[in-house]
Amino acid sequence: MIKNNKIGLKGRYKFNIHFPRMLGDINIETDWMENMIVSLGEANILNRLKDNTQGPIIGMGVGTSGTAPAKGNTSLTSEVRKAIETATVNTTLLTTTFKTTYTSTEINGKQEIGLFTHATAGQGQMITRSVFSSISIPAGSNMSVEYVLTLTA
Repeated sequence: MIKNNKIGLKGRYKFNIHFPRMLGDINIETDWMENMIVSLGEANILNRLKDNTQGPIIGMGVGTSGTAPAKGNTSLTSEVRKAIETATVNTTLLTTTFKTTYTSTEINGKQEIGLFTHATAGQGQMITRSVFSSISIPAGSNMSVEYVLTLTA
């Protein structure tokens, strides 16, 4: 008898805040935070298994809405979207890690994040969404984001 092994996808992310200072830079890393794979994200991933008619994840966005994530979410509010700077696959851990960096001007006041199939706001499909406490970092600082999707069994 064959058991039904359920395969899933989960995501998490963390921030690394970089404060440049005259006597030495300071880096602060947050704990990992969980996210939701939205319905369009699930459909995108399943369709990419059969062909390449769906776009890959190439953009990360942040927005201003603190409303709880829902499966039907398709966009972020007052979105700042950027191209993914690096994407790496680890076949041993079954993960794909996406990284990008935001300036203080881009990240301040934001409290939601997502991955997308396009690097331009308003285009492509949303894959993931999560909310967090509003961010405020000093001018001249930047915040890198590490976003990991993990295939689970």
